[in-house]
Amino acid sequence: MGARFGAAGGRLLDAQWDGPYVRSLGAVPMERSRHLAELAGAVATGPLRGD
Repeated sequence: MGARFGAAGGRLLDAQWDGPYVRSLGAVPMERSRHLAELAGAVATGPLRGD
């Protein structure tokens, strides 16, 4: 699931909970400052479009 999300261009998935299952999907914790910077970048590039 995590690999598929990344292959589709996904950059951030805010799981809000750290645990073995979330980690098994490829999630890794990150500092809040980095998360906010990544989020700003994702918002600036806009959503992926399927057309």
